[in-house]
Amino acid sequence: MDLWNQAKDILALALEQAPEARDDFVRQVCGDNHELREEVQSLLLYHDQADTLLETPAALHVLDRSPGAIPGGRVGAYRITREIGQGGMAAVYLGERDDGQFRMRAAIKMLKPGVYSEEILQRFGNERQTLAALDHPNIVRLLDGGSTAEGWPYLIMEYVEGAPIVKSCDDRQLAVRERLELFLNVCAAVEYAHRNQVIHRDLKPANILITKDGIPRLLDFGIAKLLNSELQQTPLATSTGWRPMTLEYASPEQVQGRAVTCASDIYSLGVLLYELLTGQRPFESERRSRQELERMICEQDPERPSSVVRRLGGSARVSRDLDTIVLKALCKQPEDRYASVADFAEDIQRHLSGKPIKARKPALLYRATRFARRHRESVATALAVLVVAAGAAGWWIHSLRKDAVEKSRAAPLIHTRRSIAVWGFQNLSGRPDTAWLSHALSETLSAQLAAGEELRITPAETVARTKADLAMPDAETIPRSALERVRRNLGSDWIVLGSYRDSGPDQHGETRLDVHMENAATGESTAAVSETGNDREVVELALRAGARLRSRFGVSETSAVETQQIRAAFPSSPEAMRLYSEARARLEAFDALGARDLLARAAAIDPSAPLTHAALSSAWRTLGYGAKAGEEARLALDRAALVSRENHLLVEAGWYEASSNWAQAMATYQLLTGLFPDSLEYALELAGAESLGGHGKQALETLAALSRSSEGASDDPRIDMAVATAAAVLGDSKLRRDAAERAAVKADQQGARLLAARARTLECRALANLGENERAAVVCEAAHRGFVEAGDRGGIARALHATAEVPLNQGDFLRAGELYRQALAIMREIGDRQGTATELVNLGLVQVKQGNFAAAHQLYAESLANYTAAGDQNGIAAVTGNQGNLYRAEGRLPEALSNYQRVLALSNQLGHRSSAALAMAAIGDVLMDEGDLSGADKMYQQSLGIEREIGEKSYAAERMASIGELLAQQGQTDRAVQILQEALQQQEQLGKRGSAAETRLVLGEVDCDLGRFQEAEQLARSALAVFQEQREPNQEISARALLCRSLLLQGKKDEATEVLSGALELAKNSSKVITRRLLALDYARLLAATNHPARAEQTARQVMSEAGKSMVWLRLEAQLVLGQIDLQRKPAAGRAELDQVVKAAREKGFERIARQASASL
Repeated sequence: MDLWNQAKDILALALEQAPEARDDFVRQVCGDNHELREEVQSLLLYHDQADTLLETPAALHVLDRSPGAIPGGRVGAYRITREIGQGGMAAVYLGERDDGQFRMRAAIKMLKPGVYSEEILQRFGNERQTLAALDHPNIVRLLDGGSTAEGWPYLIMEYVEGAPIVKSCDDRQLAVRERLELFLNVCAAVEYAHRNQVIHRDLKPANILITKDGIPRLLDFGIAKLLNSELQQTPLATSTGWRPMTLEYASPEQVQGRAVTCASDIYSLGVLLYELLTGQRPFESERRSRQELERMICEQDPERPSSVVRRLGGSARVSRDLDTIVLKALCKQPEDRYASVADFAEDIQRHLSGKPIKARKPALLYRATRFARRHRESVATALAVLVVAAGAAGWWIHSLRKDAVEKSRAAPLIHTRRSIAVWGFQNLSGRPDTAWLSHALSETLSAQLAAGEELRITPAETVARTKADLAMPDAETIPRSALERVRRNLGSDWIVLGSYRDSGPDQHGETRLDVHMENAATGESTAAVSETGNDREVVELALRAGARLRSRFGVSETSAVETQQIRAAFPSSPEAMRLYSEARARLEAFDALGARDLLARAAAIDPSAPLTHAALSSAWRTLGYGAKAGEEARLALDRAALVSRENHLLVEAGWYEASSNWAQAMATYQLLTGLFPDSLEYALELAGAESLGGHGKQALETLAALSRSSEGASDDPRIDMAVATAAAVLGDSKLRRDAAERAAVKADQQGARLLAARARTLECRALANLGENERAAVVCEAAHRGFVEAGDRGGIARALHATAEVPLNQGDFLRAGELYRQALAIMREIGDRQGTATELVNLGLVQVKQGNFAAAHQLYAESLANYTAAGDQNGIAAVTGNQGNLYRAEGRLPEALSNYQRVLALSNQLGHRSSAALAMAAIGDVLMDEGDLSGADKMYQQSLGIEREIGEKSYAAERMASIGELLAQQGQTDRAVQILQEALQQQEQLGKRGSAAETRLVLGEVDCDLGRFQEAEQLARSALAVFQEQREPNQEISARALLCRSLLLQGKKDEATEVLSGALELAKNSSKVITRRLLALDYARLLAATNHPARAEQTARQVMSEAGKSMVWLRLEAQLVLGQIDLQRKPAAGRAELDQVVKAAREKGFERIARQASASL
């Protein structure tokens, strides 16, 4: 692409950014290409210098040109002299009257070729008549309109030179009063237009020019609506969007796509007045994403103008009255704003006159204060009245607040649209080759009914799941006996269903479609329609049927643009549509592998259909190929330019999810939830994105609000399942167990087998984590049975995976391995590369627990290869971390540290804070082994900070235990005990028995240091019981070692010998180097205590040698034991050894070891 074309493309994108963000955007996009950057910046300079009427602005002429509108050409009685501006839908030219009657300049605005249809031309004519009726001194007049000889529509308006209102006021340094008086003239013009049934919809400084004489003139009344409504659309992630507005000045209802009324103009006037008073808008776009700005407009209250002025150090004084006036105009709900522009203007005039404004409730104290300001000479005589008024005002304000609270509690939670589920259509042809038509007709009919957003359509996935759960196929009617279960599963008011008959190729593929609606509560049938068409035009057939259903249902007709949006979403090729529909049916039947191949063929035939690529992305994700899923999601987004805003946002969210951009996925689902608050699915997707992005606490808040959002929402099992998922992220197994159990019970009540099976899988894993193994086994079996009945092979594999955790906890590694291998076989069979990698990781973990490190290395390597082939960065991070754990267990600290650092980099790249926190903690463990206590503390503290922030209680407790152990090594015993006890308490509350047992071992070590040998013994025995029950041999070795030491310190040598013998036997099958070496030191202590000093010395020296230079902590421990042993045999050598220990330990910060060495001297 040449420089000029590149500059044009970047300019178009830059002009979509907020003005203050454009320079940064251009620098970022152009990078090191200085020539390109200078070219774009020069074009932007022309744009910024535009100061005349309708300069939309002159720099935009590089983007497009109407072929016939060139200098010297004619439009009506005017000769075009030059182009003065151009936007997405229209070009603006300066024209001079050239008919010999009189001289006059005008602005000529012309629709671009290709952006209008027959409907648009008709609306253009109607709009011209409306604008012609606007005759007001503050409104730019429409002079003429028509079409050129080539058929291009145009409008001719008077040409005005001037500056935008904010710039004009600033340049002339107008005071607050002067700005308000000027603003009143603007209000008069807008109010006049409203009386004439014209809503501006795009009020902003650029559309309000102030002439040299100080007269405000409003531009483009109605034209913005004409040119933008349904055609000119605000960009999203690509060059396409959907809302006619300038976002910084748009009202919440415009942002949310709701009806635009006069109240929308009042809001925009409020933004304008805010900017005139403060110098900035209520919500600035700089450094904010579009989604964040939309959220702020819809949810966040603006700062008071007076506070902004004070904060910015402005000299102008903005009174409380002006705060009240502006904030009333900026109310989120249209009904809470001024009832009319006239009322808005009246309050400003009352403020200027010193009278009480109407925006404020008439509290007696306020009214008396305003009276006093106007009649200062009468204030003294009214003092007694004011004293009484103060009490009355206090009572009044209290009453208002109480009323507001009561009203908020009594108000309806959300506006709920009528809901429809398209069940499907029975194939009366009886031919399998026409079965795809049911899905095709259902999906296109759903899209037709969804157009205009007046109806809520139950997602096809929910319908498919319900049909599978209830074992009900496509049908012409729903049996009365099943109606209640269907209604509860779908949550719909109406069900659309029927039949079709395809005559086959002999009759040229003629298809008859019979459709009717059934009341989901009563089964009453209504609105029956029939349509006939060709099976190669399935979209058009559904569109016609849908149009008639909409009419019967009392919903407005779809516009030409909405119809085009529906067509743009689906494949235009009949063969591609067939393949796409067959693939969607395969996905619903859990055959992602078959769906993938069909969708690939459909995309090859017709690559322009965004829904094909979105479905293919979903298939790749199901099969565990993250990179390929991301590629298809990107293609879907690139091709979603012409689809509806709802579909565009869904495609956009899919792209963010596929690329693990959870922040943007969350923002997009938040926007969808705001736009469609009655669609529970979007709030569930939001919570899911929050959980996957490591924001479990935020997900719980979202779900709590969702359960209160509407009547019956709390009965939906999907909310409880989402809570269980968030709880898993937070490491809260009890909450996970309870929420999953609730979900399973509710799903059973609805007859939702698949939901129940999925819920029980979550419950099973939570129970296993809590050590409730018998109950976990029962629940896992029920989940497995549910997936088998539904025919969900992937679900069966996940249930087997969950079931394996039970024998794994019980130390039955053979059984656990067998279950993981069964799951692995299924994952390979269905082509799930990610699932295959996951099961390989778990088989590696089984080998680790059995002490087979070599086998574990091999399985981890195979898993990594699968994750890499699938492009799953999260999986790569997970297995890399497991490899790091293996290296550390083997004493290979440099390799372990390298792996953990790679995990941290990947986690930060993916924005997964939970994984990053775990990687930091692992790095801390290695640094502690290496003797870098300061570095370890830094890592632990950072990890703990993240885990507390995102609400991961379980991991946070583990981190506290690590910090407690570090403090103990530093000799800060009191602080160590305090934080260790707090960690233990939290672990016990969470049901983390294994983690709690490990924390007890650390507390036992501290008790030994403090001479509390019996307490240490009790803690060691308690931990030992847990590890024996869970069959964790390495942890059992550690517990036996501590128990042996506590017994030795009490003089119980025989009992200590017996305990340690068990540990030594276990160590024969352990490959965990650190565990075996620490055990060897306790064995050396036992040998020394039982009169075997030579063997004791030999054992300690061997450990010190094996520790080498990298394992500083272990080396210091070995040197301490060696010095204590030598002190008995060779006192001088022992003292020298211990002196070295004191010095070396203190240099490294190991005060605990230094004190023990010093105490031994």
